Amino acid sequence: MQRLDGERILGRWPRTALTLLTVTVVAYCLASGAAVLLLPLDLPSLDGGSSRALKGASKVSVPAFNFFAPIWDRNVFKAARTQSQPKAQPKAQTIDQLQVAKVKSQLLGTMYSEVAALSRAVVLQGNAQSLVKTGDKLEGFVIEEIKRRAIVLAKGNLRQLLLIDNADKKIVADKGEERKMLSRLELKGKFQDLDSLSRDIQLSPATRGKEQGLWVRYLRTGSLFSKAGLQKDDVILRVGGQSVIQGVNPVSLFKLLDRDQVAVDVLRDGKPMQLILILTG
Repeated sequence: MQRLDGERILGRWPRTALTLLTVTVVAYCLASGAAVLLLPLDLPSLDGGSSRALKGASKVSVPAFNFFAPIWDRNVFKAARTQSQPKAQPKAQTIDQLQVAKVKSQLLGTMYSEVAALSRAVVLQGNAQSLVKTGDKLEGFVIEEIKRRAIVLAKGNLRQLLLIDNADKKIVADKGEERKMLSRLELKGKFQDLDSLSRDIQLSPATRGKEQGLWVRYLRTGSLFSKAGLQKDDVILRVGGQSVIQGVNPVSLFKLLDRDQVAVDVLRDGKPMQLILILTG
């Protein structure tokens, strides 16, 4: 039994010795490398006869830092890298930050659509009225955007606002919006039945500041007008961009109901609001 154990130990000895020798050599190499990197390098002084060798050494080209880029890109050791942050882009000006345009042209009205290509504006230039759209030019400016009661003019980095009335700037900036879907046939039928109409809604002329409209003094809950988004005490200002006091009549109202959508501008608690009626059927 002791003989067998001795043979096993003698058989393992060469492998054990080889392992220890390998560990010793690796440790020596690592220690030597660390000494070279950490200890100051003591160079011998050069005599005059060695100047030729120094000049030759100075001609050796040192690779640029980007020479090692392929090694860096491989990221063999999966080192964490800081991500470069994109430059912050200047924020676009909001409507209330734009200056009012000082141009001779006057904005008479706008026909706003959620689809920018369908929006139009009526502009008075001298004695001539013209219908303009996004991309058209006006006194050296380009019409960048058509909004409700305003158009945005652009010239290079300059952006200005042309308003129907200068007091509209806050209205244009603060206006809220609701979208409702209604049956065109049901609406037309409601306007043809005056008795049913009077039971659902009752309106009276009203003035709020410079705005004139129709005050909703009564609104039946669950009625078609309630489903359209109207609320009691709203003041209806415009339908389809036309003033309810001056421009809207039964004939023009029926023509508006043939559109795919109709905008109704109201004042609610003193603040502007727009109801977008999407008509189907």
